[in-house]
Amino acid sequence: RFKWELRLSYPLFSIKEPNGRVIDLQESFAPRKPCHSTPILRLLFLLISIQVLCDDIYTYPRHNLWIYLGYLTHWGHVLTIFYFASSFVCSLLPHSFFHPSENIPAFLKWTWGLYALVAPLEFAITILYWGSGIAGHITYSSVMEHGVLGALVWTDGLFIGLVPVRAKQVWFLISVATLYLLWTLVDALLNIGNGEWGPAYNDDALYPILNWNKQTRAAAILSAVVELIVAPAIFYLCWMASLVSCKQEMIDVDKEANRCCCHGAGGSRLVCDGSRRPLYNANTDKIHQDTTTQEAFDYSEIDKGAMV
Repeated sequence: RFKWELRLSYPLFSIKEPNGRVIDLQESFAPRKPCHSTPILRLLFLLISIQVLCDDIYTYPRHNLWIYLGYLTHWGHVLTIFYFASSFVCSLLPHSFFHPSENIPAFLKWTWGLYALVAPLEFAITILYWGSGIAGHITYSSVMEHGVLGALVWTDGLFIGLVPVRAKQVWFLISVATLYLLWTLVDALLNIGNGEWGPAYNDDALYPILNWNKQTRAAAILSAVVELIVAPAIFYLCWMASLVSCKQEMIDVDKEANRCCCHGAGGSRLVCDGSRRPLYNANTDKIHQDTTTQEAFDYSEIDKGAMV
């Protein structure tokens, strides 16, 4: 699957699985759940993320607000709000918006791309914050911004919906990582600094472990490690999480729900084959083929094979 998704001919946003079957866009991005729970939960997540931002800004030193968006944590927080807002809007869109076609609506691509970016980005921010020794005094905002919000993003993309992350979408995360590292370099070269935090913080670097002025070589090595190893590794962990399914021998699988539900006797195991992803049923669902482009989607293989 990994090599298949990395092919040059494979679209960045494709609804076609390796076996030729088609992702159910509505069940992936705006599943119809009892009591309208999908839009309710997503609105709750959006309001929580906005409330945390308001609380963080309110408690942030007023004289340092000018550099507030200079930190990666706050980049991730703003992008998380954008994702929750887009995800919430998706849950309100009509069924016709999600018709299966390679000509995917721009707003759906925007939401899809945001999840492929924000899910690994928030995970990376959490690991770097708590694992690199830069975590300071533990507050409500620090816990929410370095763990809880990321968990909510993963909950939305893996359990409320099931966003089909594609291997090529790693470039979203690498691009943002590159932009941020370039920003830290500009901050150092122009002596913009990190604000005024008192005598205990006499270093103008945004992050002590990324000090371009005093530890140029170490900062360059760290940047290369993040770009070439850390960012791809975290992204592909997110990619694999979107593929995880629960399989059990001698079971009855509820294919209509197409969720990780195991019934009956037998041993169960987790596999990364994407079989939990909601797919269109070729026998009952009407497929709308887009014939307006030369690369019209081929639905003739929709019944072929089992999930790779």
